[in-house]
Amino acid sequence: MSDPIKDLENFNPQGLPMDPLTPSEVRRRGDRVRRRNNGVLALGAAAAIAVVATSGVFINNAVDKGQEPAPASPSQTKNAEQAEIPADFPLAAGVRGATETDTAAMSGLDYCGVTPLADLDPADVRSIGLSGGETSITRTLYLLDSSEASVAAHEAILDAADACTDGDPKDSGDVAIHRDGEGWPGSTVTEDFAHGESTTEPSVEVVNVVSAGPALLVTSTIGSWSADINAGVGSVRSDDQQVMLAMNDFGDYDAPQTDTSRGDDSGDTGSGASTIRDDFPLAGGWPDDSKAEKGKNMGLQGPNRSLAPLEFQACGEDWQEPEYADRLRADWNNVEDYRSRQLTTYADADTAVAAVESLIAQQRACPKDPVRDDGYVNNREVREVPLGGEAWAILERDTMDGADSPFGESTLVVRVGNAVLVIRGGGHGGYPSGDGQAQIDAMNAQAADVISSMCEFTEEGC
Repeated sequence: MSDPIKDLENFNPQGLPMDPLTPSEVRRRGDRVRRRNNGVLALGAAAAIAVVATSGVFINNAVDKGQEPAPASPSQTKNAEQAEIPADFPLAAGVRGATETDTAAMSGLDYCGVTPLADLDPADVRSIGLSGGETSITRTLYLLDSSEASVAAHEAILDAADACTDGDPKDSGDVAIHRDGEGWPGSTVTEDFAHGESTTEPSVEVVNVVSAGPALLVTSTIGSWSADINAGVGSVRSDDQQVMLAMNDFGDYDAPQTDTSRGDDSGDTGSGASTIRDDFPLAGGWPDDSKAEKGKNMGLQGPNRSLAPLEFQACGEDWQEPEYADRLRADWNNVEDYRSRQLTTYADADTAVAAVESLIAQQRACPKDPVRDDGYVNNREVREVPLGGEAWAILERDTMDGADSPFGESTLVVRVGNAVLVIRGGGHGGYPSGDGQAQIDAMNAQAADVISSMCEFTEEGC
C-alpha cells in the first residue's frame, strides 16, 4: 500500500510529478539566499507558524459592532457536541488540487524545537495538502473534546512562537505574531528565513490558527513573501475564508487573550481617520488603461470626489444614507465591463456600523424587484462575507419568465473601523455565471490591496 503522505507530497493538480516543498527545503533555500546576498551564516531552526491575519484583508463571521469580534451568526447551526468532522466539511476550499487525509499533518509544527501540537489527542482530525513549485499549503482541522481544549492548543502555539522570538533571529528566522485584528477571530504567526530580503525563492511560512468551539484549524502556507510579509498574511487569510465560515457549525470563535507585548500588524475595531488621503489606492488591482477600448469614459475615471455617489435601490425605494465625513470614488469601464469602487468615512465606527446595517436591511427586505417594463425581474441575494470588521455581498441577476439572463450586478460592502468600501461590478463581470462564491472571490482578490489599506481607518492604524 502506498504511503498517503508521500503520495500527497508528490501530488500535482495537472497530473505531473513535482518535487515537494518542505519546511526543511525552505530553510535550505533561505540559506542560499543569505549566502548570495549577505554572506551570513545558514539558518538553523524550525519553520514558523502564522495564525490567520491579513495585510489588510480581515475575516469575520458576523457583524462587528466596533468592539470585539461578534459571535457567529445565530442563523447558522452550531453543534459543540459533534464527535466527528462532517464528511462534507470543505477543508480543501480554495486549494485547487489538494488531497485529503485523516492525519494530523500539522503535528510537527515547530518553533525553536517546541512542537505545541505533537501531543494533541483529537476526537477526529483531517488534513489537506498541496506541495510543489513555489508554494506549499497544509491545513489540519482538529476536533477536540471541548472548546477549552481548542483554546488551550491555540494558546500553546502562540506561547511557542512567542518564546522563539527571544533568541538569535539567525537561529530561528524572524518570527512575528500578529494578534487577532478587526473581525479576525484567529491568530497569525509568520517566520521569515530570508530576513526581509527580496527573493523569488520560498522563504516565509505563514500559519493561521483559528479555534471555534472544540474545533481548531491550523493552516501553513510557505511562499515568497520576505519583502512583504503582510501580502502573505493577507493571501493566506483570504484562502481560509470558506473554511472558517464552515467552522461556525462547531460553535463560536473563541481566540485566546493575546499578550499586548506580542507583535501586531492589525487594526483595532475603533474609529480612525475620517479624512481620506488623496493618494489612497482605491483603484488598486484594476487593469491598466491600455486594456480598455478607446472612447469617452473608458478606462480609469478618478479616484476623486467629483464622481456621483453610488446609489442603492430595492423594490423601487432609494436607500437613505446617514451623513458621512468624506468620500472617494473611482470607476474602470470597458465594453460590457463596468467596475466601481467607493470609499466612505463616517464620524465614528458606530455610525459606519449603523450605515451598513441600514443598507443591508433594505436590500434583504426585497429579494425580488417588481417586473420592469422590459419584462425582466431583478432577483437579489444578500450574503454575509468573512471580510473586514463586517462585509456583505449583494448578488443581483435578471430573469425573464423565470429563466436566467446574462445580465446582473454584484456588490461587496466592506466595513473596517469607521470606513465603508463599496465594490460594484456590472456587465459581463456583473454576475453572469450565477456562481455567487466565485463572484465574491474574484472581487475580493482584485481589491485585496484596497481592503488591506483600510486599516488606517481603525483606532490603532496600520
